[in-house]
Amino acid sequence: LEDPDRPAVLTIAYHGFIDDSPKASGGLRFVKPDDTTGHIGPNGVYLTYETFWYPTWEQTLSTFELTLNLPIDWEAITQGREVFQTVTNARRTTQWKVNSPSEALTLAANHFVVHKQEWEGVQLATYLFPEDAHLAPQYIEATIAYLQMYTDLLGPYPFTKFAVVENFFPSGLGLPSFTLLGQGVVRRGYTQPYSLGHEIVHSWFGNSVFNDFAQGNWVEGLTTYL
Repeated sequence: LEDPDRPAVLTIAYHGFIDDSPKASGGLRFVKPDDTTGHIGPNGVYLTYETFWYPTWEQTLSTFELTLNLPIDWEAITQGREVFQTVTNARRTTQWKVNSPSEALTLAANHFVVHKQEWEGVQLATYLFPEDAHLAPQYIEATIAYLQMYTDLLGPYPFTKFAVVENFFPSGLGLPSFTLLGQGVVRRGYTQPYSLGHEIVHSWFGNSVFNDFAQGNWVEGLTTYL
């Protein structure tokens, strides 16, 4: 390198098909989602670290910047904040910045109806299917109540947004700055402490304070306790 103090830039270009259709898993679906390493299809998009859709190194924390290009009637959600969106030629382009170091990056996309609201500097949002969009106020109200309770107990909320996102397959996942809930869960109004409240607590334990799984899943135990 000409300048050893200047960060190196490595460009990696690749493409492929991602189509591991979700398969039913055993046990409680709210606890253990359907099995998939990633899926892109007309029923929805779900990309996780197991998809290897971005270059990654094990046992590292990373920040991210990404640009997404979607059909005009689709919306995408990932970690961090959306910083730009434009619509041209029947395509939607969005840019996201993830400033909080994370172990992995998860992305979902679908025919979402998006509702946003600010709460004490935190952007709250719901990404729900059109037939369930009327549930947005219920989930926003419950999110505010849990954030008020847990910020008093645990300290400042560690991210700049929290979104409730409806999934096209059964799941109950607490991810950095959003939760991904299956449609059946969303329609039943799972805003109780053991459901939505549980996923919000993962913002602290699991997504901000990380787990060493070789020593057991202690963040799940702490989250369940709280």
